Amino acid sequence: LFHRPRSNSFQSLMVQFSRITPVSFGHARRLPINPTKCQHTYELLNMSALLAKMRRYAGGTHWVCASDAMYAFQAQLSVPPELAVVMAKRFWSGQISAAQIVKVCWKYKPEQVLLPNGRISADWRDFLNPDYELVYADREFVLYVSKSVVAAGSRKLKAHV
Repeated sequence: LFHRPRSNSFQSLMVQFSRITPVSFGHARRLPINPTKCQHTYELLNMSALLAKMRRYAGGTHWVCASDAMYAFQAQLSVPPELAVVMAKRFWSGQISAAQIVKVCWKYKPEQVLLPNGRISADWRDFLNPDYELVYADREFVLYVSKSVVAAGSRKLKAHV
């Protein structure tokens, strides 16, 4: 069923993955995966300014709360276990509320918080205001980083200059 990829490239891995057939569901066709498109998405994500900013503060980061966990994954940062399972799906299905997500953040005190750009609820403001600094914003996301991590990063930059 599984064949070893000929190389370690992302594209060959996606080609191998696309060969898996969902026999248990009674279908005899391959999963519709376009490895070229997946590779392109992976490359764009790797070049993103947001990801670069997350990586900049990675040395002082133990936890990330991210509305899109793919960014945390690509930055090789950990997400609290309660938030690791497709958070958006759990949120929109009512399995987890914004207040519960903030409660998890109070518990873990993530050094980075990635949220959709838009109106921030009072729960989030209460959590972010005293200890976090906005370090990045674009049309889709805002990234807050713990003030202590930002300060440590600034000291390191000054030491290298």
